[in-house]
Amino acid sequence: MKTRMIAVLFLLLPLLGLAGCASQPALTEENRLPFHVALVPVTVTTQDVASAELQDQSEDDTILDFTIDGDLVSRELSSELRRAAFVRVTLLDRPAAEGQGASAGETGIEEVDPSWWIEQARASGADLLLVPTVSHSPGIRQERGAWYITIPVFLFTGPVSWIVKDRRYEADVTLTAVVHNVNGLRSVAAYEEESAIVVDAETRFKETNLKFTDRAESPLSYLNSIIWPAGWLVSRTDSARESTTRKAVAVICEQITRELALAKKDDLVRAPLRCNHYVEEGTVSLVRTAPDSVQFEADLLLNTARVDRLKSYQILAASAPPREKRFGEYDGLPDERKASFLRYHIKETLSLAPDVASLRLLVTEGGEEAQRSYTFPIGSPVRN
Repeated sequence: MKTRMIAVLFLLLPLLGLAGCASQPALTEENRLPFHVALVPVTVTTQDVASAELQDQSEDDTILDFTIDGDLVSRELSSELRRAAFVRVTLLDRPAAEGQGASAGETGIEEVDPSWWIEQARASGADLLLVPTVSHSPGIRQERGAWYITIPVFLFTGPVSWIVKDRRYEADVTLTAVVHNVNGLRSVAAYEEESAIVVDAETRFKETNLKFTDRAESPLSYLNSIIWPAGWLVSRTDSARESTTRKAVAVICEQITRELALAKKDDLVRAPLRCNHYVEEGTVSLVRTAPDSVQFEADLLLNTARVDRLKSYQILAASAPPREKRFGEYDGLPDERKASFLRYHIKETLSLAPDVASLRLLVTEGGEEAQRSYTFPIGSPVRN
């Protein structure tokens, strides 16, 4: 008997989520990139037709109606980006008229004048404007999955069958994120022409496996599970729909955060397609030398194949008056490791109140005077 139970539990490891899987780099505060992001509330659209997988149903399949709340995605995405992708994230407000009588996600972001988002992003002091959209299938396909495993589990261990992921639910959910350089959005035309886009990313959710406890809605369901294996019970419930929706939202928000913080890191920091300079990794030092004093150092690298010089920089922070400092003709020195690059070193001692948590560096290039900004935390880890 003991041997049989061990064998059953061994077979259950993948279904209980205890088996090992391919590891991915952990998302932590150290992954945060040196930017303040203004996040536009998520637009949610329903696909006109279900995906081919949803149309191809077997006799055991069931379609559940599927909707996603844009407010839920906006809050979850904002939290994830703030936790592990960017130094600071500000979720922007919708225009007052758009918020009356309609929930986020039902009111199309594309119906809002882009100038609203641009002005809000500037007012918040953001470096980047992130515009997310979600599209999803109109239904969820439910399959029995590994329900048969619950039979021996039910016979040998009883209630343990409640935590077996024995039902598979499939839904097509895509999250797309487009990131603009706020300083490059000098007009609505720049937004519409996509001339200030730094990077874009996309992620997709396809399916999840649910336990009996994810699907059950009433004490009667648990009473029935004493007589029948849990895998046979309660598949078409509101709880199953809500659990699938929560899982889909969590997955797409975590994956898009991972994509931006890790896979798209060089594109965001160096922005080779849009920007001519960047802050070199590992050169930022932001130390509070006294309760009201901060020392800031950083190196900027300029690609002289595009622009011959940097013009100036400003350090912006709460409680400190903005001031612009111009680079001299010989401040940019040839970089020893990168041909055609000049290195500019910034070193400043600033008087900042003890409650100031971050500062913003705004750099202006020569030539057409393109601008780019960065946000660095004071006293918190950041990777640039």
